[in-house]
Parts: sequence; C-alpha cells; structure tokens
Amino acid sequence: MEILREYQNWLKEDAKTDKTIENYRTDVKGFLEWIGSKVDLEQLRRADFRNYFHHLRERAFAVSTINKKVNSLRSFNDYLLEEEIISKKLVYPEKDRIKIAKGSNSNIEIFSADEVERILSYLDREEISQRDRMIVHLLLYTGIRVGELVEIRLKHLDLLVGELKVVGKGSKYREIPLNQKVRKSIRSYLQEERNNSKYKESDYLILTQRSPKAHRDTINNLLNKIGDEVDLKVYPHKFRHTCFTILIRKGVDIATVSELAGHSSIETTHRYYLSTSKEEKAKAVELL
Repeated sequence: MEILREYQNWLKEDAKTDKTIENYRTDVKGFLEWIGSKVDLEQLRRADFRNYFHHLRERAFAVSTINKKVNSLRSFNDYLLEEEIISKKLVYPEKDRIKIAKGSNSNIEIFSADEVERILSYLDREEISQRDRMIVHLLLYTGIRVGELVEIRLKHLDLLVGELKVVGKGSKYREIPLNQKVRKSIRSYLQEERNNSKYKESDYLILTQRSPKAHRDTINNLLNKIGDEVDLKVYPHKFRHTCFTILIRKGVDIATVSELAGHSSIETTHRYYLSTSKEEKAKAVELL
C-alpha cells in the first residue's frame, strides 16, 4: 500500500528505530486491512477506530497487544493529521487503552479565546524555557505543521524583515510573516538559551539537550506537558486550526489563508476553516 510506504518514510524522518517502525507498520497494516474499502482515509471517524478496538477485544486479543495497537494507531493518526488527510485527532490512548470514548462530531478542534489566554499565561511563568515559549508562539501565530517546525534552519529566518521561509510538502517553500511576539521569542532564544547550548553551531533553529535538532516527539512531549498543566487537550494541529480559524473570523480572505497554510488548493482551506463550529451552531439555535 502506498500509504504504508509514505507512513514508514514519515517514521524514518522522525528518527524512529527500525523495530518501532516495523511494529507500527504491522499494526497499521492490520487496521487498514480490517477497514478495507469500507471508507476512504479522508472520511475516517473516531467510530472507525473505536469499532476496530472493539473487534480486537471480541477476538480475545491480550490487553497488552490491544494497548500496543492503540499506540501505533495514535502515531498513524498523527501522520494523517500532519499530512492533512484528516482534520482532527481520532485516537486517544488515555481513553482507548481503558475504554472507548463516545465519538465526537466532525468539526475541527480549536482553542477558545479563554483557552489561548490560559496557555499564554502559563508560558509567561519564569520557569518556562525560552525555547518552549518560542515553540508554542510559532505554532500558534504561524500555523505551521510540526514537521515543518522541526525542519526550520537558521537560514530560513529573517528577523529584520520579520519573515520565515517554511519547507512544506513536496519541498515547496512558502514565506510566512512573523508578528512582534514571535520575533521577540525567537530573538530571546537565539541570544540566550540557544547561544549557550553545546549544539549552537547546528543549522537548525530548535535544539535539545541531547541533539542538534528537535524531532516531533520533542514537540509532542512538550505539548502534552503543557496540556497537563493547563488541563486542556493540546496537540500541534490544534494550534494550526486555531491560527487559521482566527484569521478567517477576522476577515482575512481565504486565498491568503490558503497560502499561509501551504494548502494545495483553496478547496482544502474551505473544507477545514469555513465550516461552522459546534459553538457557533449552538449560538445560532439560541437566536430562534
């Protein structure tokens, strides 16, 4: 299957071990063979994964085996999100490893204004590193994908002009303006924390204590920690969806949003960001 080959390459780019790649690939292949031609990947719902996990329990798979498959399909879910084949998170290990949660509607998930404020307030704490603050600001105020984030090189930044060149799908570049908050975060990180790192000669913007380049797991682990601290579901694409939804609601034309998002067509942007949210539907009904 072509999708399996592309997923396997995605795992390799994220520096997963050969053993992990093989285990994930085997588990995902099992799911794809089970679902067969019943649904296109773009039409996947949480219920499809829920039914698959129920199928595994009915076949008396060991709990440890099912939990391993849940983890593998969570990774596959992340891949589908990053490639924008689907528009929301569908696998939740913290729920699926214990019991199957009820399915949710098809709307994308975004942060409310209050939730954004909670996250930003948390980032203002003194103990938060300059790197972590910068990472969240980049995700929230540029809407870049996590795969694009970890690939940012110093040469892609022009802080004088306030611009970031992003390497998107198909190795295509797009230019994204940086607001003052993001510029300030990047400058602080470059001048202090990063400048004091043993990997400061690295070409990449985001470093870790053990590597001259951050990987997706670095970002996901950071966001999971923030989510625990502020009691929210926090993951990369939720920032992306929030960024572009805010732009649409503030009247930015869809063609501009599509370019900033790096979508292949305006139709993709329309499908993601011009649908009515659950909250907006509820407010509309209250007007009756």
